[in-house]
Amino acid sequence: MTWFKYYKDISSVNYSTPPVKRFIKKFTPKDTLQKGTWLFVDITGLNINKKLSSDLQYIDDEDSYIVVYEDPKNADDYTPVKTVIINNRIYFQTAEDHQSNIATNKNYSIYYMAPGIRFLQKTEVNGLTKYYLTTQQNSITYSAADEVSDFLYRVSLSSSSYYNISFINSNLNWNKGVTNVANSKAYIILSGPYFELEYFKSSDGGRFLLEFEPLDRNYQVSLARKKYIIDSYSIDNEPTLSKFIVQDLSQIDYRVTLTVLNEGNSKSANNYVRINGYSFVYNFYGYIEKEILRDDVSTIQIGASSAVSAVIGSSSGDTIVNNTYQSVSERDMKIRYWMEVM
Repeated sequence: MTWFKYYKDISSVNYSTPPVKRFIKKFTPKDTLQKGTWLFVDITGLNINKKLSSDLQYIDDEDSYIVVYEDPKNADDYTPVKTVIINNRIYFQTAEDHQSNIATNKNYSIYYMAPGIRFLQKTEVNGLTKYYLTTQQNSITYSAADEVSDFLYRVSLSSSSYYNISFINSNLNWNKGVTNVANSKAYIILSGPYFELEYFKSSDGGRFLLEFEPLDRNYQVSLARKKYIIDSYSIDNEPTLSKFIVQDLSQIDYRVTLTVLNEGNSKSANNYVRINGYSFVYNFYGYIEKEILRDDVSTIQIGASSAVSAVIGSSSGDTIVNNTYQSVSERDMKIRYWMEVM
């Protein structure tokens, strides 16, 4: 089992909590993802943004977790990435380019419940790379200016990837995303839960219909199907960019059918529909695997008691110092807070 090593200065040697670890399941992206693309996984029910107080109570600590991209076979090969937690999701950026239809060769992992672990630093000591914690903030922290739009994956009209806009009869009905021909259609592929369509409003703007249906026909269509009519008329003669937003899609892949309607706004001079592109929150359908408990712990210290108990399964001489635990039968609950003293 591989854990990255870290060193930390603490005010008292009598209280320290190491990180808990969870792998994020490896994935095969449907599209090529550039370094820095935002992904997310659900963390409902997990205390990832909390730490343990000296009396082992959970308290809020936004700096008590970190996501790293690591090679499980090499404890010195890992890269911290930017992260933020919003609405029971942990958003994190990709550490390198990931090619479409190729499985990731390393693991994204979450380490959490360790005070200040987001401030991870690296240094060279006698030719060896060491990782340690400081009180100085660095680039791995992130504050979202907007709760969703910061994390959007944008698709342009010229995209040839898995996620794209397909204009039907593009040479006849459409010209670079523009048409005034009724019943002209386009198809959009995206993943829920958030979607933004960029289109232009103008004095000659028409109306169009968006129909959302799940790509997986085995999914309960009634739960995911949505329809919207968008009116692109405005009093402005020059087209102005606008956005249509849907925030409550299911977390599945959708095919969206765009259909130009026969009847436009009665005030409109024509029936033009102008599409500029779209964005969505990229869902790589990852999930967090089971919590990994350390099985190579040498010594821990929690509290100020001198009571000593043997560690189950440890080698001779390994001990824990603890003023809270009454019995080694609690090991399955408590071992997650143990640390190796470096």
